[in-house]
Amino acid sequence: MRDMLHLFFLLVALYYLIAYVPNNIWQNESLQLAATLSVIGIWRYLWWFTHFVRAQIFGLLVFPS
Repeated sequence: MRDMLHLFFLLVALYYLIAYVPNNIWQNESLQLAATLSVIGIWRYLWWFTHFVRAQIFGLLVFPS
């Protein structure tokens, strides 16, 4: 019961944030920050993917099963 109460308060808080807090992400000042963080995030996951592919190739060539 206590977990359900916490979940209810969390959902109410999220509803309040979505409904009443203004969204300024598409303004020029915030748009540059969002674009920069997006590029950094894409770069990060591309590096992860590169290392994953490299590890798979290494595993198949050096340690074949």
